[in-house]
Amino acid sequence: MTLFAVCFAIPVPVVVATVTSTVHTETVWVGALPADPLHPIVATYEDRLIATISKQEIATVPIRDITLRPGYDVKPFMAFGAYVPAIEQGTENLSWELTPTSEAPDASFWYQSIDNDLNLPHWESFRVGLNPAYDFEVKGYALSDGLEPDGWTRSIVNQKRYDLSLGIKYERVQRVGGMENVETVGEFQIKMGARYEPSDMDRTFEADSWGASGLEAIGGLRFTPEYTDKLGRSEVLFPPVGARYDVRNPFGATPSRYLNDVGRVLGQDEVRRMIGATGLELPRLSGMLESAAASGEDMNRLQFPGDPDGLEDVECGSEFVAPPGTLWVPSDPSYQTMMSFTGLTYKFGPDLREGGAPYAEMRTHCLSMNKKEPAPNVRYYPYAPNDTMLPMLAKLAEQSRFRGPWDQARTWIYTDRAGFAEINKRLFPPVSSSRYVDALYDVALYAGLQQSDLEDRKFFPLDALDCSASRDDASAWYIHTVATSFARDLRRYLESAPQALTKLASGDELDRKHLVRLSRVLLAHPEKDARMGALHFLMKLNTTQGIEGRLGLMLPSLLSSDEKEVELALDVCRKYAMKDRLPLLGVMAAKGATEPIRSKAASLVNLFGG
Repeated sequence: MTLFAVCFAIPVPVVVATVTSTVHTETVWVGALPADPLHPIVATYEDRLIATISKQEIATVPIRDITLRPGYDVKPFMAFGAYVPAIEQGTENLSWELTPTSEAPDASFWYQSIDNDLNLPHWESFRVGLNPAYDFEVKGYALSDGLEPDGWTRSIVNQKRYDLSLGIKYERVQRVGGMENVETVGEFQIKMGARYEPSDMDRTFEADSWGASGLEAIGGLRFTPEYTDKLGRSEVLFPPVGARYDVRNPFGATPSRYLNDVGRVLGQDEVRRMIGATGLELPRLSGMLESAAASGEDMNRLQFPGDPDGLEDVECGSEFVAPPGTLWVPSDPSYQTMMSFTGLTYKFGPDLREGGAPYAEMRTHCLSMNKKEPAPNVRYYPYAPNDTMLPMLAKLAEQSRFRGPWDQARTWIYTDRAGFAEINKRLFPPVSSSRYVDALYDVALYAGLQQSDLEDRKFFPLDALDCSASRDDASAWYIHTVATSFARDLRRYLESAPQALTKLASGDELDRKHLVRLSRVLLAHPEKDARMGALHFLMKLNTTQGIEGRLGLMLPSLLSSDEKEVELALDVCRKYAMKDRLPLLGVMAAKGATEPIRSKAASLVNLFGG
């Protein structure tokens, strides 16, 4: 499963906002022909600039998919929307441009035709930003509430992706004698980015009478028909770990505690009945449970059973199933809680000694980075998780095309609230900035971050901005979030021309591509400090190779009410040969707010136009 290719919908434009700015003029003709002063003709003219923000539903990504029954309580969770700005905005070949009024606020836009036939002072300010501030919906979900008895309830929560665009249309309207003529002078679309919105919860129920099994969802033992008749049950599920269980502070699991935890679901009388049906005495059964419990020597894998020789002759024909996301609770609470991210199916039976596999391995992640790693003398007991995020993290790791330390980093970001520096103190080999940004973005999209986390510097170190190998959507989101939450710090960082970023300009194509997307996101950002930092940084680079003409619209800076920002943006246009800005530069040469702006713009018009 790829992150954005789970379920595609037919794109249907949905308009979310429309703004219209008009210039209205009126002309009175004295009479018709021949002149008749008693019957004047009124002709009205209207120039309309229409901006429409629209969204198209592109994909649906499940961020929770959990099957439960009564007795299995899981923690409620919150899901937040996310905004990922576009990197390629698709407006390089405009035949007409936007220019500011002197009264317009920072990054306000309005229209100027190439024909220069509009009377500029009469235009209203046109307030449409490239990165509008959306109020993202926050939804809470309690998956354990309302579970029906005697069956399984499957709950799915999706994250819907919409692509956002800003459509600009310029119309001229003429009205004479009750007749109206509308002429469309021009129109274009600006790609704004993607918006992610959590959906309502979708629930389905399957009764036990239908033959449903939760073994694949929760895990446990499935018995052969012979032993189903003997024991009176076809399966026994893993017990829930408990609503209050903290993976960073585990309890010490023992055979007796495990049996008690199973009894909380089945009932202690049912457990005693089953033990009696096996014909096993409790000490022997406890010894078999301890031998079957998993063991390992590092946080990357566990083996099951942990001690195959200690099982003696297995007389119970059964199949052990542990789905991705199964928790493995240690017998010693000073050791890490583990989670398997590969599924495991293991067959017990009387013929285990006759060619059967003595044990099977499963790949695991540690859920408590400050605890000790697995050791051979520690036993791990399987439990159903109380946090529905953990199975989602396990599925992401299981389905990854390439596995590496970044998968463990993704888990620690969520379970230990660990940032880039803290993770690399524990991981060897360390995770790169690119893989860290990808992992953090995954956790955010799958509802693993709180709103306060987006303002926590440990998750967003500035030295991870050199993430040249990260995915486009992940890097754009990371850069945009850093600029939103830490604009002033970012400006100081960029103005210092950090080596980690300056070396990108002389790197390979991947590095230069990242430098372009970094610049595009920052130069379109509504925070002026983020834009100014980017402009100063670009002016300090020693080379422009591979970057020329690729910095995007630059409209927020070129249309800024801050004269110094406009001048600096014009300097960047010169250095990086932004010839596609020529129509706007022509208007600025004639109508710029100050003489230095008009002079610089005119110089660029001569340079690019000649």
